[in-house]
Amino acid sequence: MLLRGCAGLRFEDEAEIRILRPGDFIDIPAHRRHRVEWTDASEPTVWLALYYQDGPKPDPS
Repeated sequence: MLLRGCAGLRFEDEAEIRILRPGDFIDIPAHRRHRVEWTDASEPTVWLALYYQDGPKPDPS
């Protein structure tokens, strides 16, 4: 999730750069190649990155 600033993110298998603004988020699967092409030069870019494993859902009972 992008908290502050602006950034361009590109995935290896995509031609277009995805533009991210505050509040935008992307769920990137493990090992999917990507890079940050640019960030806003006029203000700091602040990211929130969460790493998790997708596993079985808890039993609600």
